[in-house]
Amino acid sequence: MGSLGSKTALVTGASRAMGCTSAQTLASAGAHVIIHYGRGATEADALAADIRAAGGRAAQSRQTCRYRRAHPPWPKLSYLRVS
Repeated sequence: MGSLGSKTALVTGASRAMGCTSAQTLASAGAHVIIHYGRGATEADALAADIRAAGGRAAQSRQTCRYRRAHPPWPKLSYLRVS
């Protein structure tokens, strides 16, 4: 694994195009990738399976990206890529 082994990255729009490429790149560098999607559930599942098959860590989320001060929806993030 790469140098991001202790990091978590949330990639919005990760089921398609640039978001997908970003998620794959971050996963190959060792980050735990949260694949955020709006309509591409099938693509997000396939991407997560590909990342896991390559030895990476991935999870999918369709949860809203709105920030909630009292209850943030994700663990502490190290990287956020918004498409």
